[in-house]
Amino acid sequence: DLDRDAIARFRHEVYARERGQHAVNPAARLRDPLDDYNIFLVARVGRDIAGFISLTPPGRGPFSVDKYFARDALPFAFDAQLYEVRLLTVLKPHRGREVATLLMIAALRWVESHGGQSIVAIGRREILELYLRVGLRAVGRSTRSAAVTYDLLHATLDDLRPHLCERQNQLTAEAADIYRQIL
Repeated sequence: DLDRDAIARFRHEVYARERGQHAVNPAARLRDPLDDYNIFLVARVGRDIAGFISLTPPGRGPFSVDKYFARDALPFAFDAQLYEVRLLTVLKPHRGREVATLLMIAALRWVESHGGQSIVAIGRREILELYLRVGLRAVGRSTRSAAVTYDLLHATLDDLRPHLCERQNQLTAEAADIYRQIL
């Protein structure tokens, strides 16, 4: 909760100023009603926020995908085991590193530990390959929000787990190698 104001500022910087998805506003913050019940997972480098991801739990209110797609027209169930993963955001100084992957692993673990069985997300088309590599599947529907095109994605945790566990194991091995080199 202490990070929510900083996240609102970073969202404005990335989604309004950088990507043109939202209008720049005088408060220099972006929030929406989902923030009242979303869970934010935050990655830090030292004390600084490097990135964040948001999770919308089932049964608390609408998902952000409800703004773009009719639930009854989608090929998966909106049930008590479906979580929405949204706002995967890595701040500029930390892009090109493993922050996005670590946030996706954290989201998978969080959903898994809270009884989730599947996730829905919208992924920015320019980085769609990133989402597909971790096991998300394009549903064949897309939407546009100002200057940004998003593809609707869905996967069960069983679909995601092998991809993200493999990536987690690679990151652990790389960290161990770096640690050994330091010693």
